[in-house]
Amino acid sequence: MDSSFSRLGAQGYTTTNARGSGSHGVRGAAWEANSNIRVEVICSHELAQQIADHLQETYYDNHAMVTYSSDIDVLRPAKFTS
Repeated sequence: MDSSFSRLGAQGYTTTNARGSGSHGVRGAAWEANSNIRVEVICSHELAQQIADHLQETYYDNHAMVTYSSDIDVLRPAKFTS
């Protein structure tokens, strides 16, 4: 999945392990098959929509996923420009 972000135009992303509870039960990440990940991409609204569309088309049917978008203030904007 991670290389998809780069192919779509993201300059970078961060992936971290995640734990929690929701409609699919408790995800304690005690073993690999029971783990979740969280992926963060800082990008334009347009690219965020492209990434969301790609995730929906590619993964939603077979994976319990949540995708969301949030406005942020980047305090170091030069790091995210080409």
